[in-house]
Amino acid sequence: MSDLYTEVMVAKKPTVKDQLIKFVLILFTVLFALAGLVLMPILLVAAVILGVVDYVFIPRLSVAFCALLLGQYASVRLTGARATVL
Repeated sequence: MSDLYTEVMVAKKPTVKDQLIKFVLILFTVLFALAGLVLMPILLVAAVILGVVDYVFIPRLSVAFCALLLGQYASVRLTGARATVL
């Protein structure tokens, strides 16, 4: 008899570490953008790259991945941020 696992994404509680990472990423993006406008325009390129990193990385901090064991007769129903094994 084989078991089947599935992976679901659920919202997780933000930790202090997650909040600090978000703050630092946004702070550096803003600092590079301001430095690019005031000091050296080449820093605007770094600000855009940091903005893309923020856009990709920050949403991943609020999601957790959970593995569900599905038996032979089980199915999964996803409602919002919760997964229910039927």
